[in-house]
Amino acid sequence: MDNSLRLLGRTDKHQLGGGHQLLFAPPHPVHLHHLGFWDLLTYDIHHLSQVFCIDVFDAGSPCSPLSLRQYSRHWHPHRLRARYHLPGEALHLLEDRFVDSEDTAWSELTLVNRGDRPRSLILAQWGKQDLGKESCTMWRNEYGLTLEREVPGRLDNRRRLRFTVFCEYPTRSLVRHSRLGLSQPWWHTSPFLETGCSPTCESPETLDLTSVDGSVYYLNTVQLELLPGTSRTLRFGADFSANRFAKTLPTATPKALSHASEAAETTTRNWQEFFANFPRFSCNNPYFEHHFRYRIYCLKLLLNPGGVGNHRYPAVAEGIGFFHAPISYSTQAIVRDLRWHRDPELARGMVSNFLEQQREDGSYPGRIYQDTLRHSDFYLADWGETVLCLHERAPDQAFLAKALPSLIAYHGYCERVRDSVGSGLCDVLNHFETGQEFSPRYIAIAPDADREDWQDTLSMKGVDASVYHYKLASAIAVIARLLGQNDVATTFAGKADLTRQAIRERMWVARTGSFHDLGADLCPTTVMAATNFYPYFTDLVGSEHVAGLESNLFDPRKFWTPWPVPTLSIDDPYFSAEGYWKGKRRYCPWNGRVWPMTNSHLCEALAHVAMTLDPRLTPRLEHLLERFLTMMCYDGDPRRPNCFEHYNPLTGTACLYRGVDDYLHSWIVDLLIKYVVGFRPDLDGGFSIESLCPSVSEWRLSDLPWRDHVLTLERSGGRTTLRLDGRSHAVFQKGYHWRE
Repeated sequence: MDNSLRLLGRTDKHQLGGGHQLLFAPPHPVHLHHLGFWDLLTYDIHHLSQVFCIDVFDAGSPCSPLSLRQYSRHWHPHRLRARYHLPGEALHLLEDRFVDSEDTAWSELTLVNRGDRPRSLILAQWGKQDLGKESCTMWRNEYGLTLEREVPGRLDNRRRLRFTVFCEYPTRSLVRHSRLGLSQPWWHTSPFLETGCSPTCESPETLDLTSVDGSVYYLNTVQLELLPGTSRTLRFGADFSANRFAKTLPTATPKALSHASEAAETTTRNWQEFFANFPRFSCNNPYFEHHFRYRIYCLKLLLNPGGVGNHRYPAVAEGIGFFHAPISYSTQAIVRDLRWHRDPELARGMVSNFLEQQREDGSYPGRIYQDTLRHSDFYLADWGETVLCLHERAPDQAFLAKALPSLIAYHGYCERVRDSVGSGLCDVLNHFETGQEFSPRYIAIAPDADREDWQDTLSMKGVDASVYHYKLASAIAVIARLLGQNDVATTFAGKADLTRQAIRERMWVARTGSFHDLGADLCPTTVMAATNFYPYFTDLVGSEHVAGLESNLFDPRKFWTPWPVPTLSIDDPYFSAEGYWKGKRRYCPWNGRVWPMTNSHLCEALAHVAMTLDPRLTPRLEHLLERFLTMMCYDGDPRRPNCFEHYNPLTGTACLYRGVDDYLHSWIVDLLIKYVVGFRPDLDGGFSIESLCPSVSEWRLSDLPWRDHVLTLERSGGRTTLRLDGRSHAVFQKGYHWRE
């Protein structure tokens, strides 16, 4: 059985999810020492905190909770386990917190009486919601309370959300209103201090809480007897669902109770099955090995199975909180990793969500919210490569036929809106739409281009945007040819040639040995950004461009920092290793921080140049990949991988101030498969195997899905063994090529 859940275990994480819409991933949790879920929960993109905590009382003292002390906490992807004891007494408690695949947050408690006297205990599950003047209703049932309220989304998007806090045993329940209360789970500040945890009366079955304009506190209590030397297990939870129109009444019994006793086991099994659907990788580089399975964990954590509203197909969100939605800029990265799942429909579904939500003008939404496409923005992304890499892994003519007209429409949008002069290049109109805001790239064109809005503020022919544009036209030509549409293929091959010529002739500056963004006058800027290297992961470059790559990228006075690669050359006056832009530390600065997204692109660039133009660069690729993945580990410990938005290029410090870990703004699994193992599929039904990381001398990759086959590759003693569909297929020392 796959042991990834055990190997990922650690004491410094807390994030929980079931591969659905509910997520427990507060950026800066402060109440993990308290039973329950008081820190932030996220349902879709909507945030709710203070949902519930649990206090334990002696039945004889119902106004003062026992002072339980947490003495250990250990995280695995499927659960967060904490142990508590009552100092000076023989009462111990084990809590397993987990989030299941049906959007229920569970707190499973096991109480142990190690003493010689019976204990009569009351467990109080209570929470608090701060309300304004929005409509809100609460219902009481035998097992707890259901609350339906309006919750804010992004900007002015709002939605109705329903959740039930419950215990698996019948409870007594009480609701109290208050002026806005404190945000801590402190019993002595709640209205229940004076009623006690065993109320003599209960709230009405239905409460209209509209226009409360304050705090609503709610309480469920259950009493249990604990004999000497015995233990009892009981489960509390909160299950969530979206209900925009509030037309249905909640059920008398919370839905989660139908599977309460199996919830933990089912959640564990679901996580194990997800890992089992990916290849297993081990090697003599612990950073590579641990990041491989860590990235698979992130994909599961942020998975949404689809089938709800605008999320028609499965999708993986970019991250937690604000990023907990399918986002076009990260989709190009996530698909590269997700394509190695045994079921290619997951990755196809990610792309299909955007294909089917395409706007009338041909552009794709930047974000796809479940219940609205308002304020969905726009990002420039590499859609051509995204579709082709899926075809390499699992060919599907029907999917290509679906994607082709959509990609053609998107290319038409870029030509019409972003290249009105017919240059073949692609305009960036706003610094946010590249996903790379706050950089001198933009103010070199327009001094006010760093405004904090999505208005069109500049007309810049971006290197990154134009490379994506070239790859889009090239991909359309390839797809059309695969579908037998030769006229379309010829047309778009011509468009690709136009863009190719424009990038090579207009954006290349021999004096700097670099490609550069262009202003509206088609004159290059002087800014040295990491995106200047993006042409190197395509056939846009030739041997004449290699010297420029070496002199710029590998210069420690520019980009080859202790933790490469900064998004801006360190000799630029706007460079900041700490994330400051014009004196203010920003959330997402691109003026010198190391972004994993950029590093993934640059690993592709070095690999392409090493394979096609200059093999001397192979050690540079291995160095970058190792520093990249080492940087994304706390204190350099490979057993504690992370993935934040950005890092300091001089110290490797992550943006801990943001708290956004497990962020999928890059691709890792794909890089390790293609360049450490060296397995690279092609569009013609074949593959090659040749590692570009020779110092990784021992590795094994098993259960790798490719087309209708399953491969296992192993490197040991200077020889590589390939097994195809369970049978020995080839043994070789250096490289191997195969065509079906």
